[in-house]
Amino acid sequence: MRQQKRQLIWFGLICSWLWPALPVAAASPNFKVQPEIATTQLSPQANYYHVLLANGQSQKLKFRILNLTRGTRHYRVAVNRATTSASGILSYSQHAPAKPESLSIDIEKLAPKPQTVTVAPQSAKTVTLTLKAPSTAFPGILLGGIEVTDRDDISTAKVAYVTAIKAQATPTLPAIAPRLQLNNAYAQAAETGVQVYAKFENPQPAIQAQTAITARLFRSGHKRAVLTKKMAAVTLAPNSHFTLPVNVAPKRLAAGNYRIAVTAVAADHTTWHFTKSVRISSAMLKDAKPTTPAVAPSFPLWAGIGLGGLALVLAGGSYYLWRRR
Repeated sequence: MRQQKRQLIWFGLICSWLWPALPVAAASPNFKVQPEIATTQLSPQANYYHVLLANGQSQKLKFRILNLTRGTRHYRVAVNRATTSASGILSYSQHAPAKPESLSIDIEKLAPKPQTVTVAPQSAKTVTLTLKAPSTAFPGILLGGIEVTDRDDISTAKVAYVTAIKAQATPTLPAIAPRLQLNNAYAQAAETGVQVYAKFENPQPAIQAQTAITARLFRSGHKRAVLTKKMAAVTLAPNSHFTLPVNVAPKRLAAGNYRIAVTAVAADHTTWHFTKSVRISSAMLKDAKPTTPAVAPSFPLWAGIGLGGLALVLAGGSYYLWRRR
């Protein structure tokens, strides 16, 4: 099944740690979502939820869904853990993504399961979600988002409203040093070649912004890189994976042993160097079968039309002479 494209519409204050995922809010032709931010939260002026989860206390997260259509609509409401997208920005569009080993508390487990909310035509409904505090204290932050989508929308450009949730166990956060791990590097067959990936992990319960990453792929015994990928400002979600595509377009590479060398620099100039081996097998190359391009016409279309018209004129003239004779 062809995956539906989504147009992501975010709610939130544009600030240094959330701006890659929360642009200015835009309007949907069919519905709107209005967060109701409590004046007692940690950042009362923000348009996202910034709550304190401590001492076993829970937090109520309220918002209104406005149905702008003339029919009853059904909306899916889900709390999603923040992840890092392949383009290196925060994302709130996946529910129950793969868990990194460093993740001790999942914000999705503290919230209700995804639910369907029914809203009458041209009316609004207030939704309240309870975010429970974990049984044990946690360092840093838990980051997620409330995603609302229209289940009755069958278009290929679905709208999703997302309001970010930032939860912490203490009013002030301790200083958390940036860390980065390269968990794996691998290649896989694509339609016309091979794609190489480097899988990183941010093991810290903090957003790691403005991280520069350079990855180079070398064939064993060679000093010249066959692939190079540079990203200048990667933002990694807390306790999240980041799978970097070293080459976006598939490339025909020879079978053999390779190594990937990575240099990453954090905003505070902390620098990491990683090296991993990558194997490209003959079987993998057999799976990557190049497509045969369509053969272009050997002459322009207008020339063919002209020749066809000339043929009709000659045929008509020949018929006229035959009748005269």
